Amino acid sequence: MEEPQMAVYLQHSKELLKKITDMSKASMSSRPEPGYENMDHFSINVDYVAEMLRTIEFQPEPLGEDEGDGPGDSSEAAADEDRLDSLEVPEAAEDVGPRQKPASSPHGQH
Repeated sequence: MEEPQMAVYLQHSKELLKKITDMSKASMSSRPEPGYENMDHFSINVDYVAEMLRTIEFQPEPLGEDEGDGPGDSSEAAADEDRLDSLEVPEAAEDVGPRQKPASSPHGQH
């Protein structure tokens, strides 16, 4: 019985590994120009987006015709309102102001 030939990618693997090794050594020898390694100019300030997301107020969905016309639905609506009231945030906790970034942060605000 004859053995099947070795797969083509296995035949070329040693050559490809040598090329990869050579190229990785070549790219490591060149350094970027001064100033290009600093990525601070890509930083952004998203505090205003975070504040918008914190202040979203979701309104309860109105009951549809199929759901809200039964005689026992008023007690369910009252229970839903009680749950919503217990989830409300006190007024003092709502006004927390903007969050400060730590002074050790290497990124500037833009």
